[in-house]
Amino acid sequence: MRENKLISQDKIIILISSISTIIYTAYILTIIFTPKYILSGVINGYIALLHSKLEYYNKTILIDFLSTIPILTIPILILAVYQISIAINVIINVYRGKVSVHMVKLMFGGGLASINICGLILGLFKILEQETTNLNLNLNYISSAGKISFGTTTIQIPQLMSIMTNQATIILATIIQTTIISIAYIHAQKRKT
Repeated sequence: MRENKLISQDKIIILISSISTIIYTAYILTIIFTPKYILSGVINGYIALLHSKLEYYNKTILIDFLSTIPILTIPILILAVYQISIAINVIINVYRGKVSVHMVKLMFGGGLASINICGLILGLFKILEQETTNLNLNLNYISSAGKISFGTTTIQIPQLMSIMTNQATIILATIIQTTIISIAYIHAQKRKT
């Protein structure tokens, strides 16, 4: 297979796009693995896109929507593995001096796919938010006999996860990543012709 040789300026741009792809993919993996919601009280545990653990009065409980969300997260994981493997491969080949336009095209394809995956991530977080609010329990009652307290559940969102899972943050990170990869693709295409 014939390699399309690129000049050093293009190699630097491709290297920057590879590194930014690894950073972006690490960000995406962080937001799907790290718990977004921490529950305490009657229901204890945590909820993340990829996994959750909940206990109701110290007994593990399973909730249907929490068991289907990890299945819907599989395409995100597949794309993340693809993007990291291509980016690492590109970095290694840049140092060997064997980077080709075809590898940049593969990286560009992953960048375009991340736009679709961004929508999936936003949708999954929206579903997670709507369903998690139903777990906010207040089992305190006032009756003629007085106040009866069976406990409450509070839901907390860690500050960092609140920022990282914000819609604007996810969209902006995806736009920046896609733009950087597009610039590398355009430079590689110019050198090809």
